[in-house]
Amino acid sequence: QAQYASDMTQGRHKAFGGYGGIRFQAPYYPKSRPYLEVSYWTLSGDDGVALKTNGRMSANEDFISFENVNHSLILESSEIGLDIDSNYSAFKIQGGVTLWSKVDFSVFVGVFTLNEEPNLALLPAGVTSVSDKLGTEVNVRLTWRPSETVRLALGFASLSGGTFFEDMQRADDSAIAGSFAASVLF
Repeated sequence: QAQYASDMTQGRHKAFGGYGGIRFQAPYYPKSRPYLEVSYWTLSGDDGVALKTNGRMSANEDFISFENVNHSLILESSEIGLDIDSNYSAFKIQGGVTLWSKVDFSVFVGVFTLNEEPNLALLPAGVTSVSDKLGTEVNVRLTWRPSETVRLALGFASLSGGTFFEDMQRADDSAIAGSFAASVLF
């Protein structure tokens, strides 16, 4: 899947987002349904600079985002995480298995980096550059589906090596998170 944003007046692309991968679901274990998925995601990022070109502002001409990508609990989750939707690349590996008829277990590992350093004007005072390393995140999830319409999920996540956050003088380079989610489909 790929998305493009373009400046139609000049006929060239200014933003790109895409992902690709492969998923293997073992057909010889129909009850446990084990799977392994490997993917690479990349989204170009807005440089955050509004320049006046030909009498008009050019802010966000190179912006694109993928919304509702919630593979990782800390970096991508829109409910409990940082909800990063743009300006990153990630190599992701996820695997899982159905333990009992209505209980799934999954493990996710993702290595995240920034595609473009934020503009100097957007950095905190005194910060002149930042690392592109958002970190390596590991998630473990257990999901129970007691019925067709109810889902309960318990998750744990760990982020390490996020030197970007340390460079921004806002946080340590690591984090942990836990989550409990209940959803009902109507």
